[in-house]
Amino acid sequence: MDASLLAQSKSLLAFVASQCSSGGGSFSSSIYDTAWLSMIQKPPGSGTWLFPECFSFILEHQLSTGAWASYASPVDGILNTAAALLSLKKHRRVCPDDQDLALRSQKAEAALRRLVAGTDISSSDRVGLELLVLNHLTLLETEGVILGSDVLDPRLLRKLRALRGEKLAKLPTSSVYAVTSTLHHSLEALIGYIDFNKVGRLLAENGSMLASPASTAAYLMYASEWDYRAESYLRRVLNRDVGEADGGVPSAWPTTNFEASWVWKGDVNDKWHIHDSYWMSLLSRAFLLFLERLRDKRFCDEVLHRAPALSEQIPVISLQILIKLLASQGKDGSWDGSCEITAHAVLSLSSISRFPWIRKLPRDRLFISIEQGKSFLKANREDWKRGQHLWIEKVTYSSNILSEAYCLAAAMVPSTPSQEIQVDQAFTLPDEVALGVRKAEELICRTPLLSQFDREFLRFSGVQAGYLFCAIRLRRQHIFPSTGERDKKYQLFTALIWTACSALRGQPVSIRVLCEMMELSMLIYEVDEFMEDFVEQNFSENFHEVDMLIDDICSRAGTSLASEDTGGYWEPDSEQIALSPLRTVLTRFVTKMLHHQMAISTPADLKKRLVLELKTFLLAHVAQAADNYRFRLQKHSYAVPAVVASHRPGETEERATAIDKTLPSVFTDHGRTFYSWGTNLYGTARTAYMAEDVCRHLASLCRMYNDYGSVARDGDEGNLNSLNFPEFHTLPCPARGDDTEDMRERMKSELMWIAEYERRGLEMAMAQLADEVGSMDLDTQAPTALRAEKKEFVNEDPDVVQVQLQITS
Repeated sequence: MDASLLAQSKSLLAFVASQCSSGGGSFSSSIYDTAWLSMIQKPPGSGTWLFPECFSFILEHQLSTGAWASYASPVDGILNTAAALLSLKKHRRVCPDDQDLALRSQKAEAALRRLVAGTDISSSDRVGLELLVLNHLTLLETEGVILGSDVLDPRLLRKLRALRGEKLAKLPTSSVYAVTSTLHHSLEALIGYIDFNKVGRLLAENGSMLASPASTAAYLMYASEWDYRAESYLRRVLNRDVGEADGGVPSAWPTTNFEASWVWKGDVNDKWHIHDSYWMSLLSRAFLLFLERLRDKRFCDEVLHRAPALSEQIPVISLQILIKLLASQGKDGSWDGSCEITAHAVLSLSSISRFPWIRKLPRDRLFISIEQGKSFLKANREDWKRGQHLWIEKVTYSSNILSEAYCLAAAMVPSTPSQEIQVDQAFTLPDEVALGVRKAEELICRTPLLSQFDREFLRFSGVQAGYLFCAIRLRRQHIFPSTGERDKKYQLFTALIWTACSALRGQPVSIRVLCEMMELSMLIYEVDEFMEDFVEQNFSENFHEVDMLIDDICSRAGTSLASEDTGGYWEPDSEQIALSPLRTVLTRFVTKMLHHQMAISTPADLKKRLVLELKTFLLAHVAQAADNYRFRLQKHSYAVPAVVASHRPGETEERATAIDKTLPSVFTDHGRTFYSWGTNLYGTARTAYMAEDVCRHLASLCRMYNDYGSVARDGDEGNLNSLNFPEFHTLPCPARGDDTEDMRERMKSELMWIAEYERRGLEMAMAQLADEVGSMDLDTQAPTALRAEKKEFVNEDPDVVQVQLQITS
C-alpha cells in the first residue's frame, strides 16, 4: 500500500477525532442559511442587525444576473435567490434611500422570476421543497414581490399547495410542539402556521433547532422572547473553525457525528446525494456485506425462505450498475471529471468485482476501468479536499472531509482481484438458462444493430437477461396455455433483446421498465401463438363468434372501469369466466393488462384508450386468423401466390390488420409510463396525433421486416404475407417457371423499399414528437439507433428475423 495514502488517512482520522469533543463540520457555506441569519434584528424591529457580516456575505455573492448561485440545480438558485431577496427587502425597509440596495433588489426580483418560470419545481428532491418555496413566496408577497401567473404556472402552484396541504394535514400543530422531529430542521417553512413561542423548549443542548442555522434564525426572529441559547449557537456557527471566516454559515452544524461516522464506518443511512454513483457505491457495498453474511447457512436459508427473489434481484441490480458505470467512464478514467464521483464509481466496481456471478464473466474491462479511475484520482490528488455540491439538504452542499475520505478509500482498493465470495447455489443461473442465453447471444450478435456491440457488454447483458428471465418466470401469471420448451426459447430471446438494447445506449433504462416491457412482449407473443394454435384450429367456420366474444369482454371491462363504484378497477364475474375456455383465456389477458398498477392510477381517458387498443389488438388477431384460413383455401401454383381477393378493399396488409396486431396497445401501455413521470403523452391533440403516428409507422415497419424475412416460413404454414397481396404481383417479371426465385427477390426488394420509406416517416415523426415534448427528455437518439444498413438476411431463419425485428423496434 502507498505509504503516503496511509499517512493521509491517519491525518484525516486525527482531524475528525479532534473535532468530536468540541463539535465541528466541513459543510460548505450556504447562501440560503446565511440569508436567514442576515435578517435577524436585535432587539427585534430595532433596525440593528445581529449579524451584519452575513449580509455582507450575501451582497458579495450576488451574481451579475441578479441571482445567487444555483450550485447543482435550478432549485438551489430559487431558494438561494428567494431567501437573499427577502433579506434585501428587509434591509431596504431600514435603509429606504440606499440606491445600491434598490438596484440589487430589482435585479434579484427579475432573476427570481426567470428562475421560477424556467424550472419544474415539483420534480425536485430537495428537503420539504413545497413547504419552503411556497412560504418564501408568501413572505416575499408581504414585501411587495408578487409572481404572477405568467411566471408561476397556476397548475404547478395548485400542485405545490396540494402537496403542502397534504403534509400539513398530517401534521397537527400539537405534534410540532410535543417532540423534536426532522421538521424542526426547517421551521422557517412553517412561519404563519405555528406559534414559535411553543417550540423553544425543543432547542437542542447546543441551542440549535436540530442543527439548522436557518431554522434557528427563524425561531429567534418569530418568538416573542429573545432566546440567548439560540443566539449563542448562531455565533458559534459563524465563528466555527474553518480557516478564514467569510461571514457565511453552512446548512447544518455541527455535523461531527455525521461526518465522523462516515469516515470510520461508512454506514450512515440518512444521506442524500445528487449523483447516481453514490447510491451505487452504497448498494454495491451493502450487497457485498450481505453476501458475506450468507456464508452462515442458517441465516442464508432463512433469508431465501422469506425473500427468494433476492437470488435474482441482487445479480440483476449489480449487473445494471456495472453496465452503467463502465459505459459512462470518461476517456481520462474519470466519471464526470470529478474526483469525488470517480471515487464512488471505483468503490462500486471494487465491490462488484467480488460477486460470484461477475467472477464467471470476462472481467478485463472491469479491472481496467478500476485502474483508470485510480490513475485519475492519483493524478488529481490535490483536488481530493475540494468537495463539490453533490449532497442534498434544503440546498445542495459540499463537504471537504467526505470528499477526501471517499477518494482515499477508492485510491486504496486492491489492484488485483480479491477473494471470491462463496454463496448459495440459488444465486447461480440454472445450466439450461445459462446455455440458452449463450446461444441467444451468438444469434443476436449477427444482427446489424448489435454486430459491433462490445462482447463483454453483451455477456453482461446476457447474464442479466438470464436472471431476469428466472425472476419473471417465477412471478408471472400463466394466462395462456404453455407450449413448453418453445416458451422458454422465446422468453430468453425477449429478455436478451431488452437488456442488450438497453446496454447498447450506455444508459440502461430502469429495471422496472425492463421487466414491464419484457412481460408485455412475452404476453403479445403468447397472444399471437394462442390465436394461431387455438383460434384458427377451433373457430375456422365462425370467427365472427370470437369477434363478438372479444367485443363483449372489452365492453364489460370498459363499462366497469368507468363506474365510480369500482374505482376504476375491473373484476370479471365468475359466470363470464366459466362460459368457455376461450373466454377464460381472453378475460385473463384483458384483466392482466387493465390491472397493471399504472393502468389503475391513470386518468379515465387513458384507461378508455387502453381498452379500445386492447379490443383492436385482439380483433386484429382474429382478422389475421380469418385471412390465413381463407388464403389456405385458395389454390396456389406459384412460389409466392397472390391472394385472390381481400375482404378489406382499399387497404393494404401493411396498413391494416398487421399494424393493429403488432404494437399499438403496447405503445399505449408504455404511454402510461410517460404519464406516470408527470407528462401525459396524449394530453394535447398535437402530441396525441404524433404519438399515434409514431406508433403506426413503427408497427408498419416491424410488420414489413417480419414479412421480408419469413416468406418461406409463411408459405410452408399457409400464413398470409405482405407479398401475397396483388400489388406485389404487378411487377415486371420473367416468364413463370425457372425464374420464380428471381421474381420473389424482386418482390422482397419492393417490400424493403416500402419499409425504408416507412422508416423515414418514423424518424421524422420521432423527431417531431421529441421536439414537442422535449421537457420530458424523450429519447431523441432513438431515430439514430433506428438507422441501420439495409437489411440483407443471409437466410430466412425465422428466429434470426424475429430477433432483428424486435431489436429494431
